[in-house]
Amino acid sequence: MRPSPALLLSGLLGTLALAACSGGGDEGGGGPAAQAGDVQPFGKTYSGKLYLGPVEWTGSFHNACSPYPSQVQQDMGELLVGLSNLIPNTENLCDACVLLTTASGKQAVGRVVTFGDTTGEGYLDTSQTLYSLLTQGESDPTPPITWQVAKCPDGQAVRYQFQSGSHQDWTSFWVRDARLPLSKVEVKSSKNPSWQTLRRETDGTFNDDDGIGLGAFSVRLTAVDGQQHVDDFPSYTAGAQLYTGQGNFQ
Repeated sequence: MRPSPALLLSGLLGTLALAACSGGGDEGGGGPAAQAGDVQPFGKTYSGKLYLGPVEWTGSFHNACSPYPSQVQQDMGELLVGLSNLIPNTENLCDACVLLTTASGKQAVGRVVTFGDTTGEGYLDTSQTLYSLLTQGESDPTPPITWQVAKCPDGQAVRYQFQSGSHQDWTSFWVRDARLPLSKVEVKSSKNPSWQTLRRETDGTFNDDDGIGLGAFSVRLTAVDGQQHVDDFPSYTAGAQLYTGQGNFQ
């Protein structure tokens, strides 16, 4: 899957927010390989076809939401998904969970790690593990599927993966393992004591062009359903750091 640098404009987050607010059901444990009953799908239902990527941690095309450190790879597992860049603002779905359902009724939950060119917005590329799980016993190598964005199963704290070039005067990071797609990320620090809204780039990173300094800092996440989660950290060290928060969305 070839990632596109284009920023596509639409109201995807608004659609997700309305649907997520109306969602219900039980919250399950486990990782992205959890059964469909353990997750809460919401928002638009997409229809398309399932393809074998390659979408892998290694040995595939560049993943548009990467790089992923080994700890995050372990968090997310091997059920990986590449979306179509025909979906508006696809970078907003980096690391999101999606519930896939085949025409024969097989279901699985995968994690979005990339996006690129496909035939239609509902068409998905997947990892070998996810593809094998959904196509076992199927005669069609590209079976029709439907899928929705879903609340990820509980179990992981949010992680913050800072880019290698990040420093006290220019800060850039990915938010990993959030249970829901994000509508806003803000940072407060000794350098900027009020909440600053960060700009999201097409690779899924959140950027603070003034930097957060080297002292204590806090990150406030707002999910598409309006939930907020705050993580506080005693200090920041420049470079490719991975910080683990104190929790996640409900």
